[in-house]
Amino acid sequence: MAAHDTPTNPSGRLAALVGISPTDLAEIRADVARRAENEALRLKLETATADLARAHCAMMAVVRSRVLADAHRVADDAVVELAVAHAAALHGLETIGQPTQKGPATIVPFPGRRA
Repeated sequence: MAAHDTPTNPSGRLAALVGISPTDLAEIRADVARRAENEALRLKLETATADLARAHCAMMAVVRSRVLADAHRVADDAVVELAVAHAAALHGLETIGQPTQKGPATIVPFPGRRA
């Protein structure tokens, strides 16, 4: 192949061969990049959701195991903050269109993650 036969813009050449405008090709690339970012965000949110659900369940188990007077001391802002953070993570998953499981009892650990 001679130097003058080498396309200077391979993307433009591909777009011309397939009949796609460079603008449409740029939009497709941007969409693919957004999907990759959403997938990474989804994985992080799922991990955070599962971790928060386990922490919430553990905190509630501690609260339930105490006598009532101790439970009032233990069930302070930490329990509320965990529930709020869990709800925020679930909302984040719903925002990016990922179906979620409701409630801490239905969340299972990811393979290879701590229980």
